[in-house]
Amino acid sequence: RYLDPLKYSKQYSNGFTSWFKALAEKYDYSSKDYLLKSCKLLLYLQERSKNIAFRLNNKLDLNQAINEVSLARYVLEFIPTDMPVMLSASSPIRDFLTYSGSLAFSRRCFSFRGASGIDGNISMAIGISIAMGPMLLICGDLAFLYDSNAFLLLQPKSHPLIILLIDNKGGGIFKQILSNDIYKGNIDKLFSMPQETNPIDLAAAHKIPCRKISTFDDLRSGIVWGRSMTGPVVLHVCTDVDYDISLRKSILDDLNSFIT
Repeated sequence: RYLDPLKYSKQYSNGFTSWFKALAEKYDYSSKDYLLKSCKLLLYLQERSKNIAFRLNNKLDLNQAINEVSLARYVLEFIPTDMPVMLSASSPIRDFLTYSGSLAFSRRCFSFRGASGIDGNISMAIGISIAMGPMLLICGDLAFLYDSNAFLLLQPKSHPLIILLIDNKGGGIFKQILSNDIYKGNIDKLFSMPQETNPIDLAAAHKIPCRKISTFDDLRSGIVWGRSMTGPVVLHVCTDVDYDISLRKSILDDLNSFIT
């Protein structure tokens, strides 16, 4: 069915199995020639993936202040493999899918877009944590503020829910996708919407313990501290949205030159 008024976006809802069967009718997956070509392509992609990971790691320095890209790349190295992760919209999940590499397949991951892209993230994280146990929620400051009333709900009391709060002063995703060439208006006022509310003060009002972090050493000790708690905690990291945008562009330019 078409989902947009212009009838350009079509959703296929018959599921992965039906999709694969439809392809199987068109292509003979059992032929030797097809299997050889598939193996050759797979080996090529694996080698290219290793080279991209090497170049990406060289662009990121664990000894520098945390940025959104390095956080997405390395955060899973600091938590147990059995701890699930929830990622809020919009930048956290995009960065995670882009930069986390094979670590993204090492655990259960959840996300929830909500009615406005950031609706209900803390509520869902609390629910998943109650059902599954200790977990990590990565969210931006707007998503945190938007659903902060979730702290009024019943919270996990026997295990931690670590909320890694990325504070980039508003909806940083809009500065990535909007530019003066596309939109001539005030991006901050109409889209990014930086707020004056201090998220640490807001968490403290709900009696949620908080820690500020700025380096990966802080993150390591913060997660150890968070895992020792018996309820929600907040790890608050401030990032520079303009620097992160330029870093993403630099990485993309470097990989484009390598791939081509």
